[in-house]
Amino acid sequence: MHTCTLWGGLPPSWGNMRNISKLLIYNNDLTGYIPSSWQAMTALKQLHVGQNTLSGPFPDWIVNIPIELLDMSRNSLQGSLPDLNINLPLVKATQTNMSLYCNYFNGSYPTFQLGDLVNITGNCFTNESTRDADNTRNTCNRPFFCRDFFMRLEDGCAPCPAGNYIYDNKTICTCKPADYVEDGGGGKFPYGEVIGGIVGSLLLVIALVALCKWEPIHKRLPFDPFALFSTEDDDEDWEVPEGVHRFTMAELSKATGHFNREHEIGSGGFGKVFFGTLADGKMVAIKRASTTSLQGQIEFRNEVNLLSRLHHRHLVRLEGFCEDQDLQILVYEFMKNGNLGEHIYRSKGMKVLRWYKRLEIAVGVAQGLDYLHSFADPPVIHRDVKPTNILLDEHMVAKVADFGISKATFDFNTHVSTRPAGTAGYLDPEYFLRRQLTTASDVYGYGVLLLEIITGQQAIDHSRKEEFNLIEWVRPRFRERGVESVVDVALDGDYDKEVFTDMTNVALMCASFNKNDRPAMKDVVSYLEPHVRAFQSLSSGSTEIFPSGRSLARGSDMERLTRQNPDDFLRSMQFMTVPLHTAGVDFSPFNKVKRPETM
Repeated sequence: MHTCTLWGGLPPSWGNMRNISKLLIYNNDLTGYIPSSWQAMTALKQLHVGQNTLSGPFPDWIVNIPIELLDMSRNSLQGSLPDLNINLPLVKATQTNMSLYCNYFNGSYPTFQLGDLVNITGNCFTNESTRDADNTRNTCNRPFFCRDFFMRLEDGCAPCPAGNYIYDNKTICTCKPADYVEDGGGGKFPYGEVIGGIVGSLLLVIALVALCKWEPIHKRLPFDPFALFSTEDDDEDWEVPEGVHRFTMAELSKATGHFNREHEIGSGGFGKVFFGTLADGKMVAIKRASTTSLQGQIEFRNEVNLLSRLHHRHLVRLEGFCEDQDLQILVYEFMKNGNLGEHIYRSKGMKVLRWYKRLEIAVGVAQGLDYLHSFADPPVIHRDVKPTNILLDEHMVAKVADFGISKATFDFNTHVSTRPAGTAGYLDPEYFLRRQLTTASDVYGYGVLLLEIITGQQAIDHSRKEEFNLIEWVRPRFRERGVESVVDVALDGDYDKEVFTDMTNVALMCASFNKNDRPAMKDVVSYLEPHVRAFQSLSSGSTEIFPSGRSLARGSDMERLTRQNPDDFLRSMQFMTVPLHTAGVDFSPFNKVKRPETM
């Protein structure tokens, strides 16, 4: 029953399931107390109710049953914790793992003798050594600081999820949508009907699992969790950006078959991504934020405004959005061929990417990032450049996607971030150490991505033992034995050695520890783009471009130049091209700065 978008309170009648051993209902929108009647579940071994909005105190009865796994993390539970030392023999005997982190438990910090069996970090204990309220809130990504949470308590009930919710009653603290109307079952999830119609614990569990997986669920259950939100604009003064469509929830629900699981194509900390077909037949990708990743209204609208101004062949296009009180949804163009990571790692049985397609993709990504840095107004730093954020359309054209943590700034030199954002393996080490964000951070991520394109390996892979970081794995091998020692073995020798040598040199420069040693993205484009033009000319039958080979640079020259100061290396690039004889084609990278192609 986990991750099923269930809302409402926990049914006390579930306590009749005396023989149930495992109950997993995490990652839903459940509220209210954990019923005391559940203490009759004496056979329960695993209880996972994390990632909901449950409130009330810790249920003392839990420590009296031989439970082995208890996860109540990321809820709104409050009050003091019981003295688990009293039940120490039972807890230790069953090796009970308790995850109670990221709640609002308060009082004195418990002194358990349980070692790593109990995780209670990220709460509101008065004598906790790391009890800074602001830090706890950021760490847990929850809506309230400790002090704000306790100010909002009402008759012992925790605040409902953000938005216009009300309490069902003040005894069980159950929340429901503000515009919910009792209509004989037209809107409320029928816990009572489901449970009452099933006899026996085994049949009950089977039915509830089927509830989440049965395809026509929306036809038999009248409850539509998205139909309960108002579509009224809370701020009539906000002008929707020109060219961006504001979708209704009804439109997107219909396009995705009521957000059917078969339409789900991705998920993560941000929420889920679905594909859908609009009324006009256009396929789109619909990115719906989870309750834990919701932004404020101002931040969300700023993101819509930012994305609406970004138009480039190598950026995923924003088609529209839906802002429905607590629902924040972005609608993008649909990318038929998935993300680059699936092709590099061949995780879904993908065919091996040919060497020239890898080159084209690398150049496309560089052009997209160059547009963000040099031509967007204001400039944009992506902050999370990695293969899974590079999508491929039906023609295998690469497009940079997922601007969820991007930053728009007018002055890169003064932007200081309190907490680095990004993905391990692609995170700029200088940004991590100094907390100063610049376009060089994207260049670093691009360098790692380019190495993955070349090698077919992941940025972080612990099977490489001491060299689990890809940069550390590539650099010595490439320096000592050349590109053959690092290139993707799946290519089976079918690649242009000199082109891949040049690409590897550029990748390692981009991934330099010192940001001042990294080239700008416009310089990367200026160097790599001519390689694509050269290949395209050769494939069209021209023999005049490179009299002595199809590479723009000689490997020995590249090795010599990459040992120079980066500025000298980039200035030298313009002298490494073979003289051209094709009229109208300018391959000299720095004769002019070419504005990226826009759509």
